[in-house]
Amino acid sequence: MSRKNKRTSYTKKFLIYFLFSLLLSILSLLIADFAFRFFQVKNFNSTPILIQEDYKGFNIIEVNRRFYAVPQGEGAFSLKRVQKEDYSHLLIGGSTNEVKVKIDNQNINLNIKLVKEGYKGFNIIEVDRRFYAVPQGEGAFSLKRVQKEDYSHLLIGGSTNEVKVKIDNHSINLNIKLVKEGYKGFNIIKVDRRFYAIPQEEGSFTLERIEKKDYSLFFLENSIEKIITTIDNQ
Repeated sequence: MSRKNKRTSYTKKFLIYFLFSLLLSILSLLIADFAFRFFQVKNFNSTPILIQEDYKGFNIIEVNRRFYAVPQGEGAFSLKRVQKEDYSHLLIGGSTNEVKVKIDNQNINLNIKLVKEGYKGFNIIEVDRRFYAVPQGEGAFSLKRVQKEDYSHLLIGGSTNEVKVKIDNHSINLNIKLVKEGYKGFNIIKVDRRFYAIPQEEGSFTLERIEKKDYSLFFLENSIEKIITTIDNQ
């Protein structure tokens, strides 16, 4: 074979090798880009993870390596609500500690204030810019109890009037019914799904008197069996 033919053959082989290498490189880049986009989308749709509950009134949640702090008691966390700016406060960081520092540095104080007592059997409480209505007589208000759905009824709104309208429109009626009179010196009263026991000789039952701790003694349980057991054991 002549030198010219050999040179031409080497050139062709080099070009084929070069083109093949280039094709592999492009294919590798396409695969890498696809994998990146796939896992990025997968991570973005990952389920929110509760990292810490009630850090100075905030829950800290991790989603896709981002950390969010939202007030307790403002319902379940979702990225849609973050996008809509639906939380009264929202802090975002790259770690739990970063979010905590932001809470500390901004001195955010979620003050709890009783706005209206005894509106149709409900107390209305303001926490920052949110208003909560909970039945009278079910103990002190706390965002932890809201989070745990510990109240028999709970209504939330952006103002006192909005919460009042919800109470009116839902036709919530906290019926007070005497279930058992004079059981070992106690009257047992049912209010919605709760049972109260008060000393028989201390007059009529009202949720306002429960709230003000006007009885010398009272018990509260979720069933008639439990309230009787509590009386027997006292």
